[in-house]
Amino acid sequence: MIDEPDENQKTDVFRQIAQDATYTAHTLAERYGLSEGQARSLIKIHGPSREKLDRIVAAQPFP
Repeated sequence: MIDEPDENQKTDVFRQIAQDATYTAHTLAERYGLSEGQARSLIKIHGPSREKLDRIVAAQPFP
């Protein structure tokens, strides 16, 4: 018999999915109030990883 995953296991799965997620220029720009050009530049330089871009954008003094 297979046991149902507990809440911690479900959270771990969702966390892994979120870490593997990527941004498009549109979603990155919308989330952080950037122009799509700024978002495209960030993705081109750093790649589309949500985890990485979230850290980079949080550390930048964008207007």
